[in-house]
Amino acid sequence: MFGDVEVPVEFLQPGVLRCNAPPHAPGKVPLCITRNDGIACSEMKEFEYREESKESSVNSSERTSSYKRDILFQIRLARMLSCGIRIPQLAIPDDISKDLSTALNSLSLFEEWEQME
Repeated sequence: MFGDVEVPVEFLQPGVLRCNAPPHAPGKVPLCITRNDGIACSEMKEFEYREESKESSVNSSERTSSYKRDILFQIRLARMLSCGIRIPQLAIPDDISKDLSTALNSLSLFEEWEQME
């Protein structure tokens, strides 16, 4: 619970939970994990909402440019892996590299890589 607002939580692994903080004005609110009946099953902590800084806000064109760079990098990496090119900087063990290459080849997309780029 963030203050009085209950939100769903996802269990990722033992000791690791994930949830989305509900919208709130800047400031501190109590945070705890509750059961479905609303009874707290963790100790109370403070969660601090902060104002979005102007430096951290990224405009739409910068986000789009970053997204395109990421996609192109992923396409190029997949092409290199599918061609069996070794990438020493990634230090991928041979057995994993072969499995990954086989999996990528099974996607049957490699005739379209240039069009995708």
